[in-house]
Amino acid sequence: MDGVVGFVFYFLVFWILINIIYSSFPEKLKKKGVLLYYGIALVFKKPFSPRQRIFFRKISVLWIILFILALFFFYNAMFSNIIVKYITHSTNTPVQLLIPGINITGIDLLFFAVAVLLAAVIHELSHAYTARAFGLTTKSIGFAVVFFLPLAFVEVDEEELGRAPVKAKVSVLSAGPASNFVLALIAMLLIPMIINPYGLLVVGTVPGSLAEKYGIHENMVIIEVNGTPATLSVLHRYLVINKTTTLQLLVLDSDGNKKNINIVKPANTTKLGVYLQQSPSIQLVETLGVPGAIATVKLIVWFYIVNISLAVLNAAPIFISDGGRIIYELIKNKNLGHIINALTLVILVIALTPTPW
Repeated sequence: MDGVVGFVFYFLVFWILINIIYSSFPEKLKKKGVLLYYGIALVFKKPFSPRQRIFFRKISVLWIILFILALFFFYNAMFSNIIVKYITHSTNTPVQLLIPGINITGIDLLFFAVAVLLAAVIHELSHAYTARAFGLTTKSIGFAVVFFLPLAFVEVDEEELGRAPVKAKVSVLSAGPASNFVLALIAMLLIPMIINPYGLLVVGTVPGSLAEKYGIHENMVIIEVNGTPATLSVLHRYLVINKTTTLQLLVLDSDGNKKNINIVKPANTTKLGVYLQQSPSIQLVETLGVPGAIATVKLIVWFYIVNISLAVLNAAPIFISDGGRIIYELIKNKNLGHIINALTLVILVIALTPTPW
């Protein structure tokens, strides 16, 4: 089944089952805080009253600074996109829209969903604890699945927030995107530690190829080629030799065990017949095995992508975002606030809309 078609199929089956279950026990589920809106938004919420967290009040200035950094990243990314697309006419734009089922498929959908849920929970808890630190009431916390996206939310008493000092309002609203920015930085620091500068992960083999003949298969990691740390350039250097050549490969199998494979490459063959990508760190592979190492790398990479995306998009002043609400709090002229939010939304649409060339 095609990736997009398969995604739509399972998406429809999931929501049909949810609607059947909810229609069978509506009152019982409502009493437990489970609600279904329009057949496509499943919500669970419960009362939430975090204790006073002075720590969050002390770092409120840091939240605001990180919010400003995230806002800078947003405008820098959007204007970079616009310049690349409409001035240099390149198709390789720095920022592209990620759509589950379209350019996020297969097992990546699972890691994407887990990363979104974790990022959303931390985002909302940061709002809640910062609000409580300023003496504001947090009514409830909840989780939702809307279409295919897992979400989290908190309900802060809007009347109390409206009466709060400007610093408290800005701190509470900044806390969410700032916390995502911190998480993105942590993930960014972890990525070089879990991905090897050398080592080639086999993600597939060509039927009838040298690789298949000599027992190289998916989830193996090529560590060395003829005693040299394996990179694409090193492997290519040996493959293009126009004579019969022996390739001595040191590999890790899917269980993390090292073994040697000697391949005799004929003079007229320049391809090994493998699909490769950069390997997780050897230490990670030896500890978790290849599947575990791949899963760890994917989760952390998606955690970075999701958190940096949430940070910059929520910092941007686009009406319903945290940044949009901050603009209204800082600029008492509502019409001017509308103009700033509308202009930013136009910039976002222009930057992310595909071009015909």
